[in-house]
Amino acid sequence: MSRIKECFVSRFENGVLVNFDYKQLEVVALAVLSQDPTLMDDLLSGVDMHTKYAMKIFGKCNDILRTYIKRMTFQLQYGATAHGMSKSLGLEKKICQKFIDEYFERYPLVKSWQEDQIRAVEGSAVPDPESKAFPLKISTIQSPTGRLYTYRQDIVQRKNWRTGLTETKGEFKPTQIKNYPVQGVATGDLVPLMCGILNKFLLTNDIFSILLINTVHDSIMLDVDLESMEEATFYKHMEDIRELLENAPAAMKDFYGFDWNMPTPVDAECGPSWAELRHLHL
Repeated sequence: MSRIKECFVSRFENGVLVNFDYKQLEVVALAVLSQDPTLMDDLLSGVDMHTKYAMKIFGKCNDILRTYIKRMTFQLQYGATAHGMSKSLGLEKKICQKFIDEYFERYPLVKSWQEDQIRAVEGSAVPDPESKAFPLKISTIQSPTGRLYTYRQDIVQRKNWRTGLTETKGEFKPTQIKNYPVQGVATGDLVPLMCGILNKFLLTNDIFSILLINTVHDSIMLDVDLESMEEATFYKHMEDIRELLENAPAAMKDFYGFDWNMPTPVDAECGPSWAELRHLHL
């Protein structure tokens, strides 16, 4: 396994890295976008969906099977088919299809939302002026936060099972249409917005011993100089930052006018390097 995380250490002699991680942010984003009531309820109640589906699909659950379910969940969220899952995970296609059927039976509005996205893209498509050799189309869709997503058709060749002939045509990629809006509103809109709000909080309160240094997907990394503060002050700052980050729904409403009607809980980890992070009890 790669040891690259060991290279990332605090710049301070007596310092630590603190990582604030939004729990299941992209799944929460999907729930917000689709407004699927069962998915929202499962997230709010803390249902372990990966264990639940492992029991349904495999009849038992262990770490390996739970990891398979976790990977299938994210692949499905981003538009993967049973064939694609089977190929990437090395599972039988019928197992992957069973998972897809079970998932959409429980969360039908997720499927409806994905289908609505595809219809919106296809319905607003116009000729792509950059396509010269082959007539392709382009479509631009605006997200609830105002972000513009531009989708371009690719040239694909498919065999017509009726005629036996191979047909060449332009198609949009369903995986992009289902994937981009979810990742965009979560790690493209919410996380950067909260980084800006956090940085303003640190500067406004003259907290120069805490540096905002990085983001990785749905987490925000800080470098903290412990030498410059008492232990009680450190924990007070960390509690304030967690509270600030968990106020993301209100920030999304204020900045984008977007009603993010789900909580955004945050976990915190702390350690001398990125490889040695341990849970921080706040």
